[in-house]
Amino acid sequence: MLSIELGTDSLFNETFKLCKDNHDRVLIYTLAAYRNPDKSLKYMDLVFSLEPESEYLELLLAREVTKLERRILPTKANWEGQRYYIETNTEQTSPIDDELFNKVSSIAKTGKVKSPYLWDFASGYIATLINKTEEAKQFYFAAKKSCPKDDLSFLRRIQVAEIVSEVKGLKSIDKKAEDEISGDIIWLHELAAEEKFNAKDALVYVMNILAKKYWKQGDNIKANLCLGLRISEKNEYWGYYDNKVQNAFGYNIRNNYHLEPIDAIYKLISSKYRYDDWYRPNSEYNKKYSRFERFLIDNYLYSPSELEYIQAKSFIAKGEFGEAVKRLSPEDSYTSYYNDMTEKLPADPFVVHIRDCHDCDYNAVSINRYSVLSFSKRMLELERLAASDTANAAQYYYLIANGLYNKSYYGNSWVASAFFRRSSPWGYYDGFNRDFYDCSQAMNYYLKAMSHAKDREFAAKCLYMASKCELNSFFNSADYAQMDNIEVLSVPLKYRTSFIKLKSNYYDTKYYQEILHECKYFYNFVSR
Repeated sequence: MLSIELGTDSLFNETFKLCKDNHDRVLIYTLAAYRNPDKSLKYMDLVFSLEPESEYLELLLAREVTKLERRILPTKANWEGQRYYIETNTEQTSPIDDELFNKVSSIAKTGKVKSPYLWDFASGYIATLINKTEEAKQFYFAAKKSCPKDDLSFLRRIQVAEIVSEVKGLKSIDKKAEDEISGDIIWLHELAAEEKFNAKDALVYVMNILAKKYWKQGDNIKANLCLGLRISEKNEYWGYYDNKVQNAFGYNIRNNYHLEPIDAIYKLISSKYRYDDWYRPNSEYNKKYSRFERFLIDNYLYSPSELEYIQAKSFIAKGEFGEAVKRLSPEDSYTSYYNDMTEKLPADPFVVHIRDCHDCDYNAVSINRYSVLSFSKRMLELERLAASDTANAAQYYYLIANGLYNKSYYGNSWVASAFFRRSSPWGYYDGFNRDFYDCSQAMNYYLKAMSHAKDREFAAKCLYMASKCELNSFFNSADYAQMDNIEVLSVPLKYRTSFIKLKSNYYDTKYYQEILHECKYFYNFVSR
């Protein structure tokens, strides 16, 4: 097919002259449709006029439906995250879609094709995709009526498509609507586990539709539950297993947890286990939540313990280590087993340099690394020591500041407070995780350490580290976002107060000479 060129009228006409009968002409029309996608409906009509029962006509139909699916159905892109499936509008219909529906449905209504029920079904499915749900019902009814009664597989496919159409036709989602669709969606979920009748693809589409409807109604919790639906997969060697790492959407609430209602989702998901008899039909859990709500809760991708771990990292990002320890050491037996309290930090979170060198720190770390939990406990211990051992308070404050710096985006142990780190080093934009990028707490502790320092060399080191935090605050400010061409010399002086103090008060220290040699930012500032 790829070797045939029918792009011009002259080539098409010369090729068409070689045809001996209508069957040959149908073949050329089919090839022309493939080579000229923008004219495919025209050629479909021509094929139908010559050979209504041609198998090529069904081939062209399948191709047109596939083209529509590619544009309408949600892309299974793992890297996009859940908001892509809520905020991206992939269902804008066009006049071309109406033209496709009109063409296919008109052919279906003639009943002259090889498999009338196939065309009725296709008409209903196209109508579903382009939001003509009332028309879809009529064609699904016709398909079931004309379908061979012994073809149970095709009848199941029609049922699956009807569920999609029913959900798309809902104007809003309330308790009544949830009750009406719950049985169908639970059945669809069971079929998806068996990987039959394209039920998995249908389920993904349905949950995407529901998530958008909930989102539009302001119910972000149920929108997350829909996109976070866990779908079972078949393993060729071990039977069935639940994929808890990713679902069909690539749903990952961890990477941008600051944008999601983690606490509310945790409260809802963990509520199930508050009832000792939650599995019994007449339990308080079953009475409190509807069948559909229980379905969403029972099949949510993340367990309570995994949500607690996200909460712990969010508290570490804020510098609230006491709250983080509570999440990492839960009293509830049903969660403590699952928490990944042993996740190791890639470097020593209390080591800093004049120039950040994460790779150096990663290579230098010993086998006795801090975990997220032990790091949090050490930060609390340092706070207690700083308050009780005033003689060494400066050193303790300095170590606390190092820990706060390293748990941020810029530090060697950023994994303590996040699951994902952007490749671009800086950026001020709506919604970015300010707690993760913020170094103000670290700066305050560096200045606190400096104020308690008894040695000017150590004080200079504390002040220089504070200057790094100060510069980072510029790169995540509106001042930076509004500048077109950023150079070191153009950094406003209000972000250089520590540099000014270093130049004025510590020029005679050895450490001053070290940073002058190693830090080009400071060298340029002093030299200008």
